[in-house]
Amino acid sequence: MQPLDHGFWKAPQSAAPIGEIKGYIDFAVQNYEYHKKMAVEVQVEREDGSTERYLYRPQYKGKLPDGREKWGVDPISIFPDIPGRSSVKEVRFSYKVQADVDHDGQRDLCVSHHFYKIADANTLRSPSTQLGSPTSTAQNPEAIAPIADPTRIHNATASLKDTVPPVEVYFAPYQHPERALIAEIDKVIQAKRLDPQSHHSIHASVFNINDPDIANKLIEAHQTGVEVKLLTAAHQMDPNKSYQLEYKRLQQAGVPVIGIARDEMFASNHTKFAIFDGHTVTTGSYNWESRSNDENNENMMILRSPAVAALYEDIFRGVAGEAQVDRSIQPLDKVNVLYSQQHNVPKAIYDEIEKTKDSITLSMFTLRSLQFDDAGQHKDILDALIRAQQRGVKVSILLEKNIADDGEYYGRLTANDPTDELLAQHGIEIVKIKTNFNNNPYAAMHHKFAVFDGQTTMTGAYNWYAGSQVSDDDLLVIRDTDIAQRYLGEVTNLRRHYDPDFDPSSVPHTQVAFSVHHPHTRPGDQVYLVGDIPELGGWDLDKGIRLNANDWPDWKVALDIPAGTHFEYKFVVKNPWSGRVWEAGANREHTANANQPKDALFEHFRG
Repeated sequence: MQPLDHGFWKAPQSAAPIGEIKGYIDFAVQNYEYHKKMAVEVQVEREDGSTERYLYRPQYKGKLPDGREKWGVDPISIFPDIPGRSSVKEVRFSYKVQADVDHDGQRDLCVSHHFYKIADANTLRSPSTQLGSPTSTAQNPEAIAPIADPTRIHNATASLKDTVPPVEVYFAPYQHPERALIAEIDKVIQAKRLDPQSHHSIHASVFNINDPDIANKLIEAHQTGVEVKLLTAAHQMDPNKSYQLEYKRLQQAGVPVIGIARDEMFASNHTKFAIFDGHTVTTGSYNWESRSNDENNENMMILRSPAVAALYEDIFRGVAGEAQVDRSIQPLDKVNVLYSQQHNVPKAIYDEIEKTKDSITLSMFTLRSLQFDDAGQHKDILDALIRAQQRGVKVSILLEKNIADDGEYYGRLTANDPTDELLAQHGIEIVKIKTNFNNNPYAAMHHKFAVFDGQTTMTGAYNWYAGSQVSDDDLLVIRDTDIAQRYLGEVTNLRRHYDPDFDPSSVPHTQVAFSVHHPHTRPGDQVYLVGDIPELGGWDLDKGIRLNANDWPDWKVALDIPAGTHFEYKFVVKNPWSGRVWEAGANREHTANANQPKDALFEHFRG
């Protein structure tokens, strides 16, 4: 891969307040094989020492007279003058090629030994449409890239055939995945501090990073000596997005952040996973942004497994344009990890639908036609769902109302999508969810999960629509009844709060036993329980639940609550002389256990 030429021009004026320079870089490429992969990393170094990094995939531009192929990235984006940032010092690039040059069945990663300078501050002030051949400058410290280990990857896959590793599931906003994520970062930091000479790492590929608490921890990890590498969606780093403040802080702290650029419509680095010290993985719908933790309905799974970590590390390399092991999936294994740019994810979903016997439950932010070719046959996920319903499978689908119907999202209008109407015409149950956490009209039901026959769960970043096929997305498949019940419990929770047609008797219940210790009650006092769900009176104390004092000073009651329902509640004392005395402090919170028929709470009255 040899750089040929490059050029820059001013982007057309638009409403964006921060000016943009566009550019291109062309290459001559040896035609080792048809399925070679290439990536070009553009680095924008500023006078303050911070560096912005972007990864582009070259596109084929035709044959050259000498028999080589012409490939190029077009356009690249540079923002020379950003308020609050120092000026550009230099723009350079390096490149990576993956091709089976020695014909051993695995692609080799070849990385340019040098950076190539293509612009400085003066160049960008007066961009020309043609600047000629790039010039090599400094040595590329990443020229010796890690070698993919097929044996390790295949062993990892084999170890998950019959084993489900330890798994934790967190649902936002009420189970605070941010806290769990920060705790994992903290573990890596503490391990590094205990043994400063040891190597520790955090590798994350996340669509968006704008949570300041998470950014603070990542900076702390970097400053402690932890190897922190972050991949994100390139367009999220656009400085015209005034709400994006954390990328700048991460870059100025020296944390490597690479924006992954993809050219296809609706394409982006949409993944949301992280690997901690090669043995723990987080994934799900949860982006590293404040609203995902505080307002949206999201899910995040933590898997403690070196095998799962190895597979996600391989995906991380794939997103970063590095060497990746070619691996197939084993559909019947207990755990499968799929990557949109490596596996036929629509076929895996389709095949799962086809073999389902009793029930399919989806909670999906975006559901559209998802088409693919299978051995010459044209197939669509929607057709498989309709056929499942017609053969007697109970198909229930929860959708984000602002995406399914016409709506408005921070000034952007969306037209009604006919997918839900089509599925409803075939008898499929459709529930459109409109949340309102923190009174935010833009809070979203952002899940991307499905449960099959109450036993198999699919989750990750993968929306069921065509945009996921051209994006970087992951899909995790786990065959475990307990995990499936946790996700079904979240569906019950959403319907209990947002579906006026929900029938609580249609789902499993958990007996929740409440016990509150209150030794200061006296004859004539009566303790009540009241909360935000109908089973607890809907905050109407006149409909509150009366506790018994048979074991005074402990007041008790047991109630059946739909399994998985999250609720807020308080205890209240009634008496003839004081009227009503609510306990002090914030509302209590609990989620009815979705995996056990009984649940017990032991608490003290807050006076």
